Amino acid sequence: MKKNIVLTLLLTACIAMGVKAQSYEERAQAYVKQYCRLAVLEQQRSGIPAAITLAQGIHETSAGASELATEANNHFGIKCKKAWTGETFSHTDDAPDECFRKYKAAEESYKDHSDYLSTSPRYAELFKLSPTDYAAWAIGLRKCGYATNPKYATILIKLVEDYHLQEYTYVAMSNPGVYTNDVAKVKEVIPEKDAPETASADVNVGVADANVIPTTYGMPMPAPRAGSKIKVNQNYEEEQRVAEVPQQQDDKPITYPPFGEQVKVNGLKAVYARKGDMPLEYALKYNVRYERLLEFNDITDRPLPDNMYLYLERKHARGVNATHTVKEGENMLKIAQFEGMQVKGIRMLNKMAGGEEPVSGTVLQLQEEVVTKPQLVAGTQAQPANIPVPEPYVVKKEQPAPIKTIDETPLPAVGE
Repeated sequence: MKKNIVLTLLLTACIAMGVKAQSYEERAQAYVKQYCRLAVLEQQRSGIPAAITLAQGIHETSAGASELATEANNHFGIKCKKAWTGETFSHTDDAPDECFRKYKAAEESYKDHSDYLSTSPRYAELFKLSPTDYAAWAIGLRKCGYATNPKYATILIKLVEDYHLQEYTYVAMSNPGVYTNDVAKVKEVIPEKDAPETASADVNVGVADANVIPTTYGMPMPAPRAGSKIKVNQNYEEEQRVAEVPQQQDDKPITYPPFGEQVKVNGLKAVYARKGDMPLEYALKYNVRYERLLEFNDITDRPLPDNMYLYLERKHARGVNATHTVKEGENMLKIAQFEGMQVKGIRMLNKMAGGEEPVSGTVLQLQEEVVTKPQLVAGTQAQPANIPVPEPYVVKKEQPAPIKTIDETPLPAVGE
C-alpha cells in the first residue's frame, strides 16, 4: 500500500514538473494553434478582431494555464453578473471567492465573450473602429473598463505583435468561409480536459482560393499585396507599403489618404489621424516614445482637435513648399501639420509670435524670412513674454534627524 502511495506521489510530481518546464512562450504558441479557429469564427460572427480576442485569451488565461481556463473553461475572466443563469465557479481575483462564469467548453467561452462585448452599450464605440487597428481596440477596451490594469492595452498590443496575431484578423476579413467545414467540430461541446490535441498543420480549411497561401500555423492568410513583402514562416513579418502622398497645389482640391494609413508626406513618415483620436494610440502602434510624438507634432496629451497628419519623426524647420496660402478655417497647427513644418519655424520666418494667427488668404513664407509681418486675425495677439513659468516640481528629500549623542558612561554593575 505504501509503495503504491509513493509511486503515485512521484508520478504526480513528475507531471507537475513537466507542466512547469513548459515556458510561457511555448504555452502561448500552443494556445494560438489550439484556439485561432475560434477567434476567426467569432470575428466573422461579431466583428471583434481575431487578433484582439487571441491576445485577451492568452493574457487572461496565462497562456492557457490559469485555474479559470483549466477548471471552468473561462478564457476571458468574465464574472457572473446579474444576467448569468449558467454554471458558476468561485475564484479569487480582485476579491476572495468571486463568482465567475463556468462553461462546458472553450467554444462557449469565446462565443459568450463576443456576445458580452457586442451587446453591452459600454463597448459600443469599439465597433466603430477598424478591425485591423488592434492598438485602438486594445486602448478602447482599457478605456471602457474591461480591465483595471493600467498597462492592459500595452500588454495586448505586445501580444499581438509578439505572436503575429494580426494574421488571423486578415484571415477572417479575406476568407469569410474559411472554416465552414469545421463549424460542426467547433460547436461540439467537449470538456476541455477531455479534448484531444490536434496539430494545426492537419487542419482542413476546406477552401481552394488562389489568393490564399498557407502559413506555419496551418492557417491561410491573404496573398501579399503589390509593393509589400511578406515572409510566410515562423519569423513572419510584414513590411507595410508606405505610399508617397503627392504635394498639393493651391489650384487643385486637397485629397487625403484613408484614416490610420501610414504614408510619407513632405518626405516624412506620418499617419493620417482622425479628429478625437488619442495620440497615445499611435505612439503605441508605431513604437514611438509618447513624449517625442507629442513634441514632433506640437500637440499635447489630449484628443486631436482636427483630422490631421501625425508625424512619426521630427518635422522640418523649413518647408518643402516655398509658400502656403492660408485657407478658411486653418490655424497655425493645421498649417504646420499639412506642410510638415514645426510651428515655431513658420512663426519665425513670418515674424509671428506665439498665439498670433494669420487671416485667410495670407501667403505665408516657408523657406525665406519675410520683411513685414502678415495680417493677423483680429483678437489674436502675442503671448506676453513676462508670464511667470512655474518651476518644475521637485520632491524634497527629508533631512535626516540629527544623530543623538550617546552617553558612553558605563552602566553600573548588577547589584551595585
